[in-house]
Amino acid sequence: MRLLLPLLALLMLGCSDKPSLQQYFVSRSENPQFLALDLGPTNLNLDKQPLTDAQRTSLSHLKKVNILAYKKDKAGEAPYQLERRTVDSILSDETFQDLIRFSSDGQGASLKFTGDVQQVDEFILYGHDSRYGFALVRILGDKLTPTDVVNLLDVMRSTDFPIQQLEPLQNFLMTPKKK
Repeated sequence: MRLLLPLLALLMLGCSDKPSLQQYFVSRSENPQFLALDLGPTNLNLDKQPLTDAQRTSLSHLKKVNILAYKKDKAGEAPYQLERRTVDSILSDETFQDLIRFSSDGQGASLKFTGDVQQVDEFILYGHDSRYGFALVRILGDKLTPTDVVNLLDVMRSTDFPIQQLEPLQNFLMTPKKK
């Protein structure tokens, strides 16, 4: 009995009521207020693109990209702010380290990562606009580095990346919600 109480206390301290980013993605993916997209390396259709060796290496480190977007609509500010506070709370956890952060006139973005700088588990891009909503992008990989993410973004800019794959996201955020 003397060992059971400390063990229970340790278990209670180890359990958190705070949802993980993964749990947030899963719980919101079926909500019509959100759009969820999952893209793997093959979905990016980059296999026929002329890539440098560095870009190919970076692409080989990519496991998948998860996108979750919240569309602000006529329901108002309160639901939007509630979801923003939830995301802000999740991302304030010490496991998420800041790389870049900016905000101006109701807009903002941050780039965070988990893991260590030389071997990143995931990059998280979080952008919000008080007029449209917000989007979370998780870039998950194996042995990802900040250079890999820069290379992947460069691939998207400099090749014939089929940007229409992201069109559902743009349409979701920019078109008025029908009642």
